[in-house]
Amino acid sequence: MPEITNPVIQKLELLMLGWGFNFYRAENRLRADDLLVRQKICVPLGHGVEKLGTLAMEFQTHWMPAPTREQPYPPAELTGILRELNALRSGISAAAAYIQGLPAPAEDRIWRRFRDERTLMEQLLGADLRMLQLSADIESSVEKIVLAELKKPESLRPVVLALDNLKNACRDRQKLLEIQA
Repeated sequence: MPEITNPVIQKLELLMLGWGFNFYRAENRLRADDLLVRQKICVPLGHGVEKLGTLAMEFQTHWMPAPTREQPYPPAELTGILRELNALRSGISAAAAYIQGLPAPAEDRIWRRFRDERTLMEQLLGADLRMLQLSADIESSVEKIVLAELKKPESLRPVVLALDNLKNACRDRQKLLEIQA
């Protein structure tokens, strides 16, 4: 973009464009799309958290025995499963919060010195779309969990793998913002 040198045109552009931010520039539309996609990523993650919470309550209701004088505490293997369910639920919730707070570069001249802003925003949007697919994978993996099979150790494995893939995708997106020297 050529630099405007006429001070009157610069002031007019500043007044018209909200002090340097032009919503009609492609980079700014991509920035807005990036925020929108990251919001959409969290919707399936929220559904997964909700379903895991429901599963934890149902597991506790159906499989955890009521305390008796002989056995005041539930069996360790059952509390381990419940703890794993709650940890997975917390992990997905933390991933959603992390994704919401992922940075996008500010629109300024310093960034333009190091990289092309439009290319970077397109790369970030591509990474976000990949994370959207991975969050849908998490949701579908959670939906496939059956209460009767929760006692099997491998029943939560697909969700754990999908969450690990999402965390790796978040790291890959973060690397896009690092300036390579």
